[in-house]
Amino acid sequence: MAAQLGDNNTVNGRLTITENIADNGGIREALQAYRYYIQDRGSPEPRLPGLEKYNPEQLFFLAFAQVANLRTVFFVMFSNYAFKNPNFYSHGAPT
Repeated sequence: MAAQLGDNNTVNGRLTITENIADNGGIREALQAYRYYIQDRGSPEPRLPGLEKYNPEQLFFLAFAQVANLRTVFFVMFSNYAFKNPNFYSHGAPT
């Protein structure tokens, strides 16, 4: 059964600023590590069939966007569940 999300699934940026900063630092380090990997390898990675129009760094950011989007959806679903279920906090896990 697919989760139903409402129209207003926003997050207060003031409450997530430290996580946003950590995410930005993490992607910066991951991209740098990827660039070192390509440099050590000595040749670019082969193009993916059907995605040849994207270079490897563009694919890196597309993959990050996919993960970030999934994480946002899970956060919203979790938040909605946690706030609506009083047993969540008393038991520490969904019942």
